[in-house]
Amino acid sequence: MLQTAEYAFERGEHPGLETNFTILELPDPAHDVVYAEGLMGPVYLKDPNDLRRSHEVFKRLQSIALSPEETADWISRRQLKI
Repeated sequence: MLQTAEYAFERGEHPGLETNFTILELPDPAHDVVYAEGLMGPVYLKDPNDLRRSHEVFKRLQSIALSPEETADWISRRQLKI
């Protein structure tokens, strides 16, 4: 599943500013992985502590992101300005 949500910059800094990351939840017997992109290039994180922290950051981002309805409204308003 892929979900996208906008974050209004008016809300200030958020925990996702540090880096881009994707949590890859893989079926058994494979292990979950966090794929992160940064200044030094791509990194794959498999350590349980890294996975835990990434899930915590993702949950925080979800809690402060615009709702699906707010996101649709935000996109509509931006299209009108173009």
